[in-house]
Amino acid sequence: DERVQLWALGTFYYNTLGHQWRNNTNWMTNVTVCEWHGLTCDDYDDDDDDDDDEQGKKGMVTEIHLPNNRIRRDLPNEFTLLTKLRYLGLANNML
Repeated sequence: DERVQLWALGTFYYNTLGHQWRNNTNWMTNVTVCEWHGLTCDDYDDDDDDDDDEQGKKGMVTEIHLPNNRIRRDLPNEFTLLTKLRYLGLANNML
């Protein structure tokens, strides 16, 4: 569910001092999470010109790539709610 995913990612952002990350482009903004820096989604289509039924489909986060990003503190328990997550790249942070 998109709302659960948004809750989990928002909790991650705030618990790890996201406002201090090196790159937090689009995090906690009105764009889809699939456009947030470091996130990869499945089944995401941002092509609004296509008449296909999948147009604008919002995918679920499958990968997080945020190495060397000044991420601090522990990962929140809500992180386990990211059920489609297959890769977590947080090397060289302060976790």
